[in-house]
Amino acid sequence: MSAGTNKSDEPVRINTLILAALLTACASARADSVTVGKLAYNGVKIIEVSKGTVSFRVRVGTRVTKSLSEVSAVEISKQPRFNLAEKLLLEGKAAEAVEAYDVAAAGMPKAWMKRLVQYRRLQALEKAGQVDRAIEEWLVAVEQGGAAQGVLLLRPARLRPKGDKQNDRAINLLEKRLKGIGDKAVSAAIKELLLMLYKQQGYHDKGGAIAQEISAGLASAESEKSAAPVDGSGSLTGRIRAAEFLLQQGQAAKALKVIQDNLRRYSPSDLSMALLVAGKAQMALYEKAEPGPQRRKLLLSAGLNFMRVVTFFGSLNEAAEALYQAGRVNVELGNPQAAKNAYESVIVQYPNSKAAEKAKAALEALEK
Repeated sequence: MSAGTNKSDEPVRINTLILAALLTACASARADSVTVGKLAYNGVKIIEVSKGTVSFRVRVGTRVTKSLSEVSAVEISKQPRFNLAEKLLLEGKAAEAVEAYDVAAAGMPKAWMKRLVQYRRLQALEKAGQVDRAIEEWLVAVEQGGAAQGVLLLRPARLRPKGDKQNDRAINLLEKRLKGIGDKAVSAAIKELLLMLYKQQGYHDKGGAIAQEISAGLASAESEKSAAPVDGSGSLTGRIRAAEFLLQQGQAAKALKVIQDNLRRYSPSDLSMALLVAGKAQMALYEKAEPGPQRRKLLLSAGLNFMRVVTFFGSLNEAAEALYQAGRVNVELGNPQAAKNAYESVIVQYPNSKAAEKAKAALEALEK
């Protein structure tokens, strides 16, 4: 023992060394990583993958659970085949990633690893544009995981172009699965996905019918005083889509009611679209209303909703359409200069949007 060292300090020093050694050992054992968005959790230990979520322990011992719908990359220690699939997916080579996941699946020694491959392969299929296969995989995951939020959040949303046979095959899969289904959350998720596909394929009758079902189902839930879910089953998101479809079918009053019934409960990510659809419904009602104070009130309310989208959600896609619609409102209010300013702003701020094309045409008509 060196001079100046107190014997009473020796146990403390030894314990400190032991603790440091243990921490080093733990750190070396935790060679996994999970990236959520752009935030990387490095040096973690994955302990479970279940029901669409991944759970892992960080170095301080805290358990963290994330939905795989939020995860952009996973790396597992000593699983190079899986890690290659993840690398390909991250690089945008989704079709190659699907094949790599197939190879990796055979060598996974643990059940949670096999589930992870299943979920990540599902996501790769969607990104590869194989919507029918992605939905087939999602339905399998739903059957295994029930109405778990994490599984419902993995629902594919990237559809093929209008008329593509993959969309029709996806519709057939969902329609068959919907028959006799008892779980309300799963039923709602499937119906909302069907609504998207019907709209994409132009199946207006089927789309209108399921939009009515979604609206009626949510109204029933409210009458039973059960809160409509705001999670990945997407009942509130689905309500917006249903309202949009009803609006396209000329049912503006019903569309507006669908939106307004739960306006305060929308998440920020849904609120921009909800306000836009509400404003468009009010404009449609204005155009059919008899002259008078109520008609003008509809127009002003529509204008306020459009400007709320522009003001609070200016970076989102809905802002371009909302600003164009605000120009229309100003035309009806007899403010041509304000309308012109709105149209020009759409063209300058959102040059690649569909609204910009409409704004150019409206501007030309206004200047004649």
